[in-house]
Amino acid sequence: KFIALEMINRKVYLLWNLGDDTGTLMHPTEIQTRDAKYDDAWYRVEVTRSLSVGSLSVSRMTNNGNFATSTRVTASTSLNSTRFVVSQNNRIYVGGVPDSLKPKAVLSANGLSTVIHQVFIDYQQLGLWHFASSEGACDGAMLGPTEASDSSITRHFNGFGYSVVKSVSARPYPKKIFSLQMTFKTFDENALLFLTVDDKNVRNSHY
Repeated sequence: KFIALEMINRKVYLLWNLGDDTGTLMHPTEIQTRDAKYDDAWYRVEVTRSLSVGSLSVSRMTNNGNFATSTRVTASTSLNSTRFVVSQNNRIYVGGVPDSLKPKAVLSANGLSTVIHQVFIDYQQLGLWHFASSEGACDGAMLGPTEASDSSITRHFNGFGYSVVKSVSARPYPKKIFSLQMTFKTFDENALLFLTVDDKNVRNSHY
């Protein structure tokens, strides 16, 4: 099983195999070569995989501090195999993979062959310098730009904590009526979501 990103002829490819057939995606955006000190030299590559469906988007950073709108390409593999679990014992290869471990479906000899600024897996940032081993002529790179965004209403959970979110509205709420809307996204196929209600303070909830 594997999920891999590679670049061939300046196009980013996504390949994944969950134990049966191999899915392949190519994004139409062509990666442009530019001095890394400029914001528009950087790209955000986003991969999602839900059950047998994989998707890929490639967005270029603009000089206005945000990423341009990108089309998302999708493909699917067999429904016979849908699980892909990454544990602490698994290795994550950044930049390329040793020839002895390289799946036959991976075509590029140099992996992504580009400067990598940040890597996130399930919203958890991967420490690029916390590697177990390194080989080849990989050197340190400058810090890339980060998109400006307001994340005051967004919270990420890993199962070991909780979050308190305060109202950000300047308009006062009616004393007898209060509504709250929450949207959840999870990568856990066996996730359980439940709601507890404060009956002591006579708070009514609809769910």
